[in-house]
Amino acid sequence: MRGSGLIFRFNVVLRLLDTTRTAASSIATSNAGPFDFSAGDTVLDVKVDGGATQNIDILEAYFADSSAGTAAEVAAQIDAALSGGESYPDAESRVVIGSDTEGDGSIVEVTGGTANAVLGFPVVEVAGGGYNDLAGGYVPIDDGSQSGQSPRREGEEVTLPCQLRRPRDWGSQFAGPGGSEERADVMIGLYRPDLEEIGLIDANGRPAIQLGDRVVRIENLDDDTEEAFPNPPGMWVYEVERGGFGLSFTGTSRFNLVTLHCRKDRMVGP
Repeated sequence: MRGSGLIFRFNVVLRLLDTTRTAASSIATSNAGPFDFSAGDTVLDVKVDGGATQNIDILEAYFADSSAGTAAEVAAQIDAALSGGESYPDAESRVVIGSDTEGDGSIVEVTGGTANAVLGFPVVEVAGGGYNDLAGGYVPIDDGSQSGQSPRREGEEVTLPCQLRRPRDWGSQFAGPGGSEERADVMIGLYRPDLEEIGLIDANGRPAIQLGDRVVRIENLDDDTEEAFPNPPGMWVYEVERGGFGLSFTGTSRFNLVTLHCRKDRMVGP
């Protein structure tokens, strides 16, 4: 029981979309590690923004255990040698290569090399693009096929106490026009002071959680996963509603609750 009188029985884990850029840098992402480089030194061939192929050495001696190299160890070698871009590990133990430029001219292409047999980067141009409000994320703009990996940028995981308000269970089945379909809507109630505590209320008093943010999983209060939402299809915030309970000393209603309306697609609307 919290001081608000509300019972928060769960935690919601979110990944918030990075909307600080008006255009996206392109990124290419490897398979998840660890990586076996015990066979010896290798080379990764990378082109950035349509430039010349860069031959990046991935050296066996660099790893603490070359049979189980980490994404951080691989990324550090790439980052030290790459011109026009950067490399870093992500939260899923994958290696990311990104361009320093944004928008139309931002392109990352892993063209091959012996290291890629271990890392598994897609051998395809991945182009940066703009932020699409309807899709709720950054989208590639190369040939419209989105055959590469999206340059969508997300922050680290954010965990908040929550209530679940589910007029329809996300896992229940119902008869749809195409046969049996799964209900996928979920409503998540948050307490404003919890958002303020970690900086998720902006200077104008609005919640920083917004369209296109992703719900990763629901946990119980012992941090055990109650429900995880694989991506794809993902569980996406499509509406943020402010509300409250009680009156302040001035007689006006308080804004002390935030409700997230979420579902398995990123389009706007109910």
